[in-house]
Amino acid sequence: MKKNKNAYRAENASVREYVEVHRGVEIPWVYLILVFVAALGSTYASMHIANFTGDMVDAGGNVPTNALLRFVFSYLAIAVFGAMNFLFSGYASEKINLGIRTKLWRKIMFVRQSNYDVDGGQTLVSRVTMDCDFASKLLVSIVGMLGLAVSIGIYLVRMYRINATLSTATLVLIPISVLVGWGYAKLRFLIAQKSQAMLSRTTTYLAERTKSLTLIKTANAQQEEIENGRACFEEQYRMQLKTGFINLFYTCLQTAYRILSLAIPFIVGGKLVAAGIIKVGMVVAFYQITGSVATDATNVINSVGTIRQANGALTRVIKTLKLSDEQIREGKTMDEPDQDITFLDVDFAYRERLVLE
Repeated sequence: MKKNKNAYRAENASVREYVEVHRGVEIPWVYLILVFVAALGSTYASMHIANFTGDMVDAGGNVPTNALLRFVFSYLAIAVFGAMNFLFSGYASEKINLGIRTKLWRKIMFVRQSNYDVDGGQTLVSRVTMDCDFASKLLVSIVGMLGLAVSIGIYLVRMYRINATLSTATLVLIPISVLVGWGYAKLRFLIAQKSQAMLSRTTTYLAERTKSLTLIKTANAQQEEIENGRACFEEQYRMQLKTGFINLFYTCLQTAYRILSLAIPFIVGGKLVAAGIIKVGMVVAFYQITGSVATDATNVINSVGTIRQANGALTRVIKTLKLSDEQIREGKTMDEPDQDITFLDVDFAYRERLVLE
């Protein structure tokens, strides 16, 4: 099967094109707003838990019942807001996916036949399946990024209110997070591009061969197709291994980031406590908030990779929507045949192998 080398080249589209591709697609704005609200609600609940933990340490365990109840409700609120974020973002993504996929399928029905002949249709198959899945996550990921940005800003304000020196020392994590996020997003994007291309070829190959199974048996080409299928599966196997290594690398980065976010507050905070500048409870509360910042920074890294993938996928969908339509009204009516058509010296072959003369 011929491979289209340009099928997965990353390109950029204008904002106008992004708006145009969503024209006619029902955008669930209410659910997107609820995703943002859930992120803010979870942030304030986490803030309350951190403050309560610090106050409990300084109070030596003598905590009022009302404060303890608010602490419990804050944990419940985090669970509720987390469930809201998961459900609403998933629904919004699938709703957008349905609209874009339907719009793209309608377009494919009218594109020129030459666009299918380039690679047996595997590019168009990928546009309707994988690319629409990624493209539908763009708006949801952007809203999620806005929520994370506001949450990190709220956390930083609270951290500086606790102690400016401790907060400034912790800010060293920000450039590290940006650098790690850029590298991970780059690797994830490249692997995803190759993975999509491989999966599209394999899916198209299986669909075509399953449909032509009778012809394969008639031509006694089973062994040949077994080898071809094995080559496709081995390519998919290697790509899945690469994806696994990328995920392992990301997990190691997460662990290192969390170690730094744990070490810096307690090392610097210990010196400030020894100097009598702050209390132990403030260090504990600061560490809790730093942990939330680290979690949000990790989510930012994830979101950057997702947005990059979705951006590339949506750009390819836009290119497909801009393809020229088949001019079905410009054809010519065929003349009536004057006599029967006779076929002479016709050979039947399966690929390059002659089957019947």
